[in-house]
Amino acid sequence: RSFLSVGLLLLCSSCYFTFLRTSYASKDNLEVLIIGAGISGINIAKRLNDIGVKNYKILEEGSGLGGTWFWNKYPGCACDIPAVLYSFSWHYNPAWTKKFPEADEIQEYMEDAANAEKITPHIQFNTKVVKCAWDEEEGRWKVETSDGAVYAANVLVNATGLLHQTITPKFEGDEVFKGVKMHTARWDRSIDLKGKKVGVIGTGCS
Repeated sequence: RSFLSVGLLLLCSSCYFTFLRTSYASKDNLEVLIIGAGISGINIAKRLNDIGVKNYKILEEGSGLGGTWFWNKYPGCACDIPAVLYSFSWHYNPAWTKKFPEADEIQEYMEDAANAEKITPHIQFNTKVVKCAWDEEEGRWKVETSDGAVYAANVLVNATGLLHQTITPKFEGDEVFKGVKMHTARWDRSIDLKGKKVGVIGTGCS
């Protein structure tokens, strides 16, 4: 049974991909499902390309890749790590416009990296995973999506991340508020906030 989480990947990715090279007689028999087309998902796909595994699919809930940088587009959203360090080792970008780039620029960089490595065709967008279960009899993972489709693979990688998950608390008077309500991870750029009073709930970095 092969299941890899993002944390495990960061700690022992080299060992894991060595295992993939040696555990299957033929790479043609290796089926890999990756959940999430963010930084981790794209990097895993690149490593699979490197070892000659072509039978992989990335299931992505959103309509575009980028993970947290696809979902978080609130004003001022940017990386707090210098761009030269917040980059794939296999895809250099000498054209960063800022030391700490904003969300749009990071997402564009990720799209460019995925296209350059021919990863994008492996991504299935607008596909939300709702259940993963190991089928002992078949020796494969069964992954169910919100539209009722079921995918199977002998290797499953969880690259969903955390920073795009929304938590919207209930508070007194919420039901009578008639204005626009938005979560920072689901920001609506079509809303013009000029001349409006804006209430911010939460004191985190967002």
